[in-house]
Amino acid sequence: MSAFGFLASLPEDHFVCTICLNVFSDPVTTPCGHNFCRTCLTQHWDRSELCHCPTCSKRFYVRIPDVNIVLRDIVKQMKEMHPHSTTKGGSVCGLRGRSRLLLRCEG
Repeated sequence: MSAFGFLASLPEDHFVCTICLNVFSDPVTTPCGHNFCRTCLTQHWDRSELCHCPTCSKRFYVRIPDVNIVLRDIVKQMKEMHPHSTTKGGSVCGLRGRSRLLLRCEG
């Protein structure tokens, strides 16, 4: 089993931003616990009158999301293991050992 073998059992949405639908880039966490790419969340808040979570709509009064260090490090390792993976192309998935690595494994 690879060092990241446990990731295969986690839901795919743990590693995907629900705004851009890509693997996280600079993941941050809202006070309600939802994760997004920093840029996606910042742009969402820039377009909104209120500062709220795009997933659950909980309102916040502080507009500074926390860096999700653990998620950032996991995503970094995944990207290092699959440097040519994208959401459109992809390489062979090392976590599940089949098909292309996109947002999730196909096949």
